[in-house]
Amino acid sequence: MKNLIVISAFLLTFYSFGITPSFAQTSLDGYWEGVGKLPNDEVKFMVTFKTEADGLKGTIDIPESATSALPLADVSINGSKVNFVMPGGAGRVPFEGEISGDTISGTIKFGKQSVPFVLKRGVKTQSFKEEEVSYQNGNIKLAATLLLPNTKSSHPVIVFQHAARPDKRDVWRFYADQFARRGIACLIYDNRGVGGSTGNSRVGFEDLASDGIAAINYLKTRKDINRKQIGLFAASQGAWVAPIVATRSRDVAFILLVSAPSVTMAENHLYEMESDLRTAGFSKEEIKTAVAYRKPTMELIRVGAPEEQIEAAIQKAKNERWFPFVGIPAKDNWQRRWFPLVLGFDPAPVWEKVKSPVLNVMGELDREVKVSQNAPIMERAFKKGGNKDFTIKIFPKASHSIMVSEQGRPRFAPGYLDFMTDWILKRVTVKN
Repeated sequence: MKNLIVISAFLLTFYSFGITPSFAQTSLDGYWEGVGKLPNDEVKFMVTFKTEADGLKGTIDIPESATSALPLADVSINGSKVNFVMPGGAGRVPFEGEISGDTISGTIKFGKQSVPFVLKRGVKTQSFKEEEVSYQNGNIKLAATLLLPNTKSSHPVIVFQHAARPDKRDVWRFYADQFARRGIACLIYDNRGVGGSTGNSRVGFEDLASDGIAAINYLKTRKDINRKQIGLFAASQGAWVAPIVATRSRDVAFILLVSAPSVTMAENHLYEMESDLRTAGFSKEEIKTAVAYRKPTMELIRVGAPEEQIEAAIQKAKNERWFPFVGIPAKDNWQRRWFPLVLGFDPAPVWEKVKSPVLNVMGELDREVKVSQNAPIMERAFKKGGNKDFTIKIFPKASHSIMVSEQGRPRFAPGYLDFMTDWILKRVTVKN
């Protein structure tokens, strides 16, 4: 699956500040709230500056695009003049501004367009604390951050479940911040083999599920956690893992999903491939041919056929115009070894066994999970298994990341974050 979190070109391009004169270091330290004035629109964001041994650093939060504590870079100050460049996928975007008291104002230039930009000094309030923790899953060490509301009570908690990607805990940081501010503790951890965690993330779904269970078992040992209100958050590929966790652990009190597939990974990959081919302008006949080729070739990989047989199938189509889109991994690619572990996994029979409350939030225009196919399959599985507390919410005109495109840039679908949070708060006990 592709990256669940999508950030617009305007927002993606902020990184970390390095600065020279001491005037700027003493003047910029602290928390700033800002607005970028786009035509008929605006982007709200928050920046935090902090002087460290090697200079001034900064991070940015952009709530509407799931950006939290994103590092910033490349700032220079000459007197009151502030200049920095925003590098990124959209190219170099320069900022030219001026500090006046508790305000930094100026413009961002997107090509020939200049966009007014204002930052004002503010006071950042933190309604939760953070604790660095670690726990074991056999010989695998998992390093994590536990976000705990400041209130003195045993808190409901969400474990953020990884898929088979080398993701650090910060991939979930935005959502964890949102829920922690509403009184729900959150555990975000580095996936196997990245950050402070050991092991290899490119394992089967059962192994990844055992990491989620290890997190639950760790949380059950803490007096500040309500052991009867431990839930899961999983998105995209991670949603193939979540039902396994829920069927192997009786302690999963609720499950929150984003863009969860209900078909096998093999079938879902076909839909992704078709979407990519349509976007690239291939004809219906070409797409049909590519699909007919991919199915048996990927089946060879799934069943572990001899390498010479797989390579022979690749040679037959490698010169086709559509071949780069079909996603057949090369012989030395890690997916050649990983796909046999996961391609055939069917989540629907597993969801039939899940009795915990489940929310699956989906986007109508998802190009990676076919909503019209997957939503009914999941609903039938819950009904067949007798789960009466499930919700499948489809946001109109939203993407795989529940983003809608307005004013030429993506942002969260209206009401998305509130809908998720309200759903959880109706099923847990939060003490203010």
